[in-house]
Parts: sequence; C-alpha cells; structure tokens
Amino acid sequence: QQAAARERMINLTRSASEFTLNVMLRSIFSEDLDALVADLHDNPFMMVADESRRDPLFAYRFRQLGKLVRDLVKRRRSAGMHRADLLQILMEARDPDTGRGMEERQLVDEILTLVVAGDETTASTMNSSWWLLSQHPEIEARLHAEQAREGDLGPVEYAGLRRLPYTRQVLDEALRLYPAGWALSRRSIGPDRLGGYELPPGTDVVLSPYVIHRHPDYWPDAERFDPERFAAAASTARERRTYIPFAVGPRHCIGEYFAIYEMMLHLNGATRRFRLRPANDEPVSWEARINLRTASDLHMRVETR
Repeated sequence: QQAAARERMINLTRSASEFTLNVMLRSIFSEDLDALVADLHDNPFMMVADESRRDPLFAYRFRQLGKLVRDLVKRRRSAGMHRADLLQILMEARDPDTGRGMEERQLVDEILTLVVAGDETTASTMNSSWWLLSQHPEIEARLHAEQAREGDLGPVEYAGLRRLPYTRQVLDEALRLYPAGWALSRRSIGPDRLGGYELPPGTDVVLSPYVIHRHPDYWPDAERFDPERFAAAASTARERRTYIPFAVGPRHCIGEYFAIYEMMLHLNGATRRFRLRPANDEPVSWEARINLRTASDLHMRVETR
C-alpha cells in the first residue's frame, strides 16, 4: 500500500519470502513468537529469507536456531501452557503403537524443517504467480473479475476456497510451469523394473516434476501459461501423475494443503487491491537450486486497482 502511494518499486522475491516466513512462524509458535523474537524483520529465523545459499555454513547456522525452539518447549511444559499451533500439535503427538511422544531432537528437527521448507517453496510459487499474471493481462483481468465478485473470503475454512475456482486454476498452472520442487528422489526398497530397466534394491531414482509438467505427450503447447488446463473437465480427463508439484503417493508433501490455503488467501487479499508490473522489460531467468527460483530478485511496480 505504501509502495503504491509513493510510486515505489518492491522487491517481490524478498517480500514473498518475508511474508511466507511470517505466516510459517505464526502458525508454529502463535502468540509465543513475540517472546521468541523481538522483531519479525530482524530475527534469527530471517536468515531463511536472507540467504539463498544452502551450503554447510548455512546448515550449521540454521541448526543453532534449535536452541530457541528447545527453550520454548521447556517453557511451555514447565508452565503447563497450551497453544493452538503446530508446535503444540507436535508436542502432544503420540506414536500409535508405543504411546510415546517425540524425543526432543526429533521435535526440534520437525520444527526446523517446517520453517525452511514452508518458507522457500511457497515464496517461490508466489513469486512466479505474480510474474506470470503481470505477463498475461487477459488472465489477470479474469482473475480480478472473480475476486471482485466473491470479495474478501476472510478466515474461511479450506472448503471455502471453492468459491475461487479460476484463482485456483491460475495457481495450479503456475505450479505446473515453475514447480518449486523441481526434482524429487526416491530409493527403491525392493527389486523393480522401470522404463525397461531392471532396478536393484537400494537404487536412487531421480524424477523431475519440471520435465513431466512440460512433456508434450501430456501437455499440448506446454510452454504456454494457460489456467484452462485445470478447468474441471480437463483435470478429470488427465492422468493424475502427470501433475505432481507436491509429489505423489504416501510420501507426497505433507504441507500441500497448508501451502494452497496460504497462497489462495494471499491472492484473495492482494489481487483485489493491487496489480504488479515489472520494473523493466528484461527477460526473467530461472535457476534450479534446491528449489526452482528466479536467478535474481524480481522488482515490481505496485499499482492500486
């Protein structure tokens, strides 16, 4: 809002990462977050948004954040506090066979995984979604019309997202073209056969949603941004495993519905009020690191609708 009023650019890539990190931290720690960090824009967890490299130094520094999580868990348990957040759910989780809860190390690992995985992938998808909308004004106009018709969804339940079918199609098509998880790996646990080749147990298999999502046998004119691919009739007719932005099967991404809910509500809140335009006409390039992301930050001009 301030950027639009002052006719200033925003760093969309950075803003998206800060936004998703804030949502993730609030969802994990709820009201205890204010006690954990003094300033959301200047706190230890912000390293996830600040640093794009995922090298051993990052891993070491990120691991140190576990102390903050351990201290908070101890504080909750000693005070008998109960919160309605993801940390509480994990603290109270019990193995159905043994009845035991998580050990401290596992609990901390789960929380840190939620922080880093829940930020990067969602932020990357929001980044690509806004850019794609800015490049296709006719699709943007149709999305705006749907948003104006339905208005502010507010704190709607997940089922309420059905009110925005075209917005969901836009998001699905952005995930098809630029899946944040561009490569997946699995290890065979028994002998198998894949693509005409024998697969011994213990074989690492790498598959790429990016490649599958652009395969011409399944996606006509695959490079084109076309949300109509995800209209109800087209989705029903398509082989389910040709679209796997969150993987598929028993090990698909556990955060899929959380991410969809977060991004849909973000688009509902923002696209009713603003449109974004690129700062310049330079082509956007992408790079495949741990996640698929733009090679450099996207800077966008904010316009009030």
